[in-house]
Amino acid sequence: MIRDGSVLIDGQRIVEVGSTRRIENLSRAKEARVIDVSGKVVLPGFVDAHMRLAFAGPPLRRFEERIAGAPVAWNEQGERTPSSIRAIPARELRARARRWTYLAAAAGATTVGLHSRQNLEMEAEIKGLRVAQALAGDPVNVAAVFGVGVPPGLDRPRAEERALEVLDKLGSRKSLCYAVEVELGRAAFDVAAARRILVSARQRGFALKLLDHGDETDSCVRLALELGASSVERLGKISEAAIDLLADSQTVAMLLPGVAYHQESPYPPARRLVDRGAAVALASGFGPTLSPGFSLPMAISLACREMRLMPEEAIAAATLNAAVAIGQGDRIGSIEPDKQADMTVFDVADYREIPYFFGVNLCALTIQAGRVIYRAGAPPPLEGSSDRSRAPLESRR
Repeated sequence: MIRDGSVLIDGQRIVEVGSTRRIENLSRAKEARVIDVSGKVVLPGFVDAHMRLAFAGPPLRRFEERIAGAPVAWNEQGERTPSSIRAIPARELRARARRWTYLAAAAGATTVGLHSRQNLEMEAEIKGLRVAQALAGDPVNVAAVFGVGVPPGLDRPRAEERALEVLDKLGSRKSLCYAVEVELGRAAFDVAAARRILVSARQRGFALKLLDHGDETDSCVRLALELGASSVERLGKISEAAIDLLADSQTVAMLLPGVAYHQESPYPPARRLVDRGAAVALASGFGPTLSPGFSLPMAISLACREMRLMPEEAIAAATLNAAVAIGQGDRIGSIEPDKQADMTVFDVADYREIPYFFGVNLCALTIQAGRVIYRAGAPPPLEGSSDRSRAPLESRR
């Protein structure tokens, strides 16, 4: 922690970080424009590495059924179908998704991992990935992931066949996505099928991820480590042996406390993972069915309250560790010279207030690649506009 600190930014990059007195005396700072955030907390921009944005609408009927006492289903699909995705014009779908990325930026996110999961229907999957591609830099940095599960009505062999067909269509086009994530569990793929899909993805140059359905956690961890996956996500009933394996690996445990909250399922054992030396990251898990909440500050609060992480651990999990989980730890996730100028400013006197005041958005300013993308009280920029609030900081450092 640096008290009474300053950050000097030039274009998209951080130049210097240190005490205000030292930074003000630098020759490069003499002509700089100042953003005064006295009395506030400046953090690295949050990295929300697991979100789903290309969807038609939330399953509101299912929501009412749950209120009336219907059981929670992990793979509930509700009103989100590939056919409805196909029916929505691409521009409208992009505008809907952009609304969520702006709200994520308003909660402090500067990078999001967008997961496309459209029941393995080719046209819908490609459309979802193109929406993610079009959102890059508008307003946040985007890392797109092709998510593979077993849709309702399909058996595993047919689902695997469809997944490989989409991979063939993608080829090695990393412009559409950087990683492939496979769901593993009794209601998803088994280990053998997941391995075949991931090996095919690796041969095409994609990074690998696994998503645990909560009933095959140890197998999920072992397969992730066997194939060198960058992250294994959600994590349910993990054994001590599997925790030790994660602690000795480079694979990040991506935890989704919002999913546990919404699905009324056990929270991941974050405290045990951290104490044993595993790298833990946090994401919102935002999507129409799994976790209809995009706020990383809320996820941080849940991680502290329900998973026993200390505030500084939860913040590190939502910044640098999450950046490592998407392969960008060398350029984002911390406030250091030569890194991209991604920062968020919270209107609090102490960083511990962020998880303490749960459900409250205290973000005052979000800066991504040296430009202001959110300022509290300012209206959101219209799509395609050149709103001055998003101007480069070269004129307002």
